[in-house]
Amino acid sequence: MKKIRRIKKRITDYLYDSSVDLKDRSFVVFTFCMMVALFATVLCGIIANEPWSASLAASGFGTIFMGYSFLEWKYGKVRRARVIVAVILIFVFLPMVFFMKGGIHNGAPIAILVDSFFLVLILDGKLRIVLSLLNIAVMSSCWLVAYLNPGLVAVFPEDEDWFYTFTMMIIGGLVLLAIFAFQTRLYRSEAKLAEEKSKELEELNRSQNRFFSSMSH
Repeated sequence: MKKIRRIKKRITDYLYDSSVDLKDRSFVVFTFCMMVALFATVLCGIIANEPWSASLAASGFGTIFMGYSFLEWKYGKVRRARVIVAVILIFVFLPMVFFMKGGIHNGAPIAILVDSFFLVLILDGKLRIVLSLLNIAVMSSCWLVAYLNPGLVAVFPEDEDWFYTFTMMIIGGLVLLAIFAFQTRLYRSEAKLAEEKSKELEELNRSQNRFFSSMSH
């Protein structure tokens, strides 16, 4: 328990450390949200009697993803993890979700939309533009392949399609709500810190002016 509390405190301190890049902090929060959402999706898939291979692949990827992200955070390599995770999402996870979760059905487009938002959130600069364009290209290719070869896409009964789409809508909405709430809190914290520093500088300037004024007399 003590070790868990120490890890929890270290993560909390990290998330509200203004010296840490906001993208790195967002990555940690969104990764946690995505892992919770992923395992919730796996549970929904089991309830909906989806193919065991889809549930096994998703849970296995989630476990590896979570373990890797934790290790990179622990050793201070979050920036590298952001890039590696983005590449894996684009070229491995999202295509896998598309074909194994029903293509344009079964809530897969919602999951892809949330993951695409995740990419934009954790990347910056030219890399964000390049990988976002690659993501669009890969997913467009998946759509085309599925259209030309529908047999490659897992097919679910209509009632499971409705159930899965509804649950994905709820889970995706909660993930986006959580990350927006966190970022809003961070921005307010940063604004408050900037305001306090501005007041300190103003007070320092007034003190210097009073000092030079007394020296001149």
